[in-house]
Amino acid sequence: MFLEASVNAKEEGRVPCCFFFSHGPEAKPQEADPYEIYQQFEIHQRKPSSRRYFATSVDPDGVPPEFLKRKYWTVEYSTTSGDYGLKDDAKGIDTKRYDLPTILNTNIPVGHWYVPFIFVKEGDAKDHLKISNYYRMTLYQRWEEVYSCENAHKDNCEVVVNVQVEPQVVKLEGQEIKEKRGSMDETEFVWFEGGVDKKLGLRYAVIERMKYEELRFGWNSDPETAVIETSVRFNGGDSSWKSYKGYVLVESFVLRRMDKSLVVTFEFRHDKLKSKWRFEGGSSASLCCHLCNLRRLSECQRSLSKALPEGPSSGVLVIQDEESKPTCCFGSCYDGELRGLPFPQNAKVTVTYRTGTGQNRRSYHDPVLFIPVLDHPLSSNRYYVIKRRGKHSGEASVSAKEEDRVPCCFCFTYVPEAKPQKADPYDIYQQFEIHQTKPSSRRYYATTVAPGGIPPEFLKRKYWTIGYSNSQDFGLTDDAKGINTKLRSELPNDLNTSVVVGKWYVPFIFVKERDAKYQIKSSTYYIMTLKQRWEEVYSCENVNQNDEEGEVAVDVEVETEVVKLEGEETNLRETSGDGVVWFSVLRDERQDKKVGLGSVVVERMKWEEEKFGWSNNGERSNIKRSERFKGGSSHWKNYKCYVLVESFELKRMDGSLVLTYEFRHVDKLKSKWD
Repeated sequence: MFLEASVNAKEEGRVPCCFFFSHGPEAKPQEADPYEIYQQFEIHQRKPSSRRYFATSVDPDGVPPEFLKRKYWTVEYSTTSGDYGLKDDAKGIDTKRYDLPTILNTNIPVGHWYVPFIFVKEGDAKDHLKISNYYRMTLYQRWEEVYSCENAHKDNCEVVVNVQVEPQVVKLEGQEIKEKRGSMDETEFVWFEGGVDKKLGLRYAVIERMKYEELRFGWNSDPETAVIETSVRFNGGDSSWKSYKGYVLVESFVLRRMDKSLVVTFEFRHDKLKSKWRFEGGSSASLCCHLCNLRRLSECQRSLSKALPEGPSSGVLVIQDEESKPTCCFGSCYDGELRGLPFPQNAKVTVTYRTGTGQNRRSYHDPVLFIPVLDHPLSSNRYYVIKRRGKHSGEASVSAKEEDRVPCCFCFTYVPEAKPQKADPYDIYQQFEIHQTKPSSRRYYATTVAPGGIPPEFLKRKYWTIGYSNSQDFGLTDDAKGINTKLRSELPNDLNTSVVVGKWYVPFIFVKERDAKYQIKSSTYYIMTLKQRWEEVYSCENVNQNDEEGEVAVDVEVETEVVKLEGEETNLRETSGDGVVWFSVLRDERQDKKVGLGSVVVERMKWEEEKFGWSNNGERSNIKRSERFKGGSSHWKNYKCYVLVESFELKRMDGSLVLTYEFRHVDKLKSKWD
């Protein structure tokens, strides 16, 4: 009866006993069936917030088993022996689903659920306790290439797309199966089979829920195959296009066990399309990292509604300049408390709360960092609040949840304050909105962005002030303006020079090395620069010196992207479930190097590269070209071919190198004849 469901006995099952009595024998546990009303119980409390319970059957004639029927039982619990892998991250559909991915070759999670084992069948019920009590279901979006063509006639401005795609694909452990609909048995399990010993059963309700979510988003379930027909015109002005690619939106429900091993994938192809044109000269355009630019506080206070920088995962850090420093004594000296919003990031700030007067005066001080929340304008006044000192230094303040309410003495209950946690930029319970009593006031209070959340006491109480000091500016200066578009498009003139064409700052919560306490002391912010250089990929000598006009054929393979830790190339990359991409250099155990970057940082870098024409067509790309020397009367001695390399360099504030992410643009080449 291991991992089977408790069952109500039925009144009709009553049997005679001694003399004139009868009784209903207790029903034995059975295989779990979510649709069986006799397996459903309603739990009652003696009174609200009581610790004493009893159960009744949902079916009017049902009789619960003795251990549930008797009054009043209690529930003991333990979280030390295991939490079954459940975390507070299954929020269903994310509203960013409607934004659609901005990057063409990346899976973006837009939904998350947990599925109890009684809706999944693999092995028998006893095996499930060992395999997975709950399963993790994630909905991903990605763009999948379905059509491509070259511009054979340079004056052609129209592309006609006509392709067939499968609206639905099912994969067992990554392997596509032929029977996409499966076969349903009498217990309403839909079975999918693929290859030897590969068999999986899913409750029909799970299949229906996935289809419901897709139909609601515009998916068409009718045809076995769908035809995509469209006509796209190129409106590029004077420039001509080199190639065209068409992409279709694919939404994938991925079911994994709690050890993260893959169970099944359901793919749904939509009629949502995206086009990408590659122009002559290598640049491209698509239709359809928390890398932070800097602005001066005085500028921000004048135009709070100013838009965020272009691109995904953008943000703005604010530096306090002389003009924005608060003054007192008719402007003759600086005030020690901030007035107004937004808060600067280049000053040490402390949340200060005062009560009482005279000898009863009390002050409470909480040194913190206010880091603006991703993808929100400064006018939203949303911040991550990071502890700057103390036991929880480097950790994020967190809102408590109403569901955490616990009983207190007599009839009272309360919600205990949530302890600071490891910073998670995607956790809405770590995001706070700051309010003022009136514009330019020095008194503030905070509310949580999460519905039903309760901020920690030092942020919730009214009205605290912000003390500040410029004794530490965290290395931030007013020079991180993002991409220098003009300089980047010119490309380096010198073959032996590296040119900086972009700069940002990255808060430490998006970089993982050692622990948060170390990071907040060593480098609260990191410097990210984008550099361009030419890299030699081919060279040859002129064997036949008599040829004035010689032809050189180049055919080489290069790595499309390379990541280096402290200058040493990585040999392992993996993405964890908490939105961090880990890069490692594996040697012996004591000398391993490992650094994590927020997936949004990696996505933003790739977005910047694809916008400039980089193609993510695999780990390696081929360079093929032929060139003839036309040097007049002189002979050539040797030939060299160079490819453009763009490198994102991540450094600590002391200038030490953390990571280099290199992208090779095989469409941007330079030749040199000697």
